[in-house]
Amino acid sequence: MSRYAATGLPMLLGFVSRAQDNGPLRRSLSAVAARYHGKMVVAWCDGEQHKARMLSLYLTLTQP
Repeated sequence: MSRYAATGLPMLLGFVSRAQDNGPLRRSLSAVAARYHGKMVVAWCDGEQHKARMLSLYLTLTQP
């Protein structure tokens, strides 16, 4: 079990594409993480590298 899952807290995962500018999304996730510190786990990860996890959650990479 991952360290994040072991906390038992709700999780917000942002799957990002490294080929795109993720600055705005990462800043938003950081703001949410700060606001809910200790109450929620917020993380982002490479959508291509963690594609199997995305698909297990019924998520797909979408392009705006």
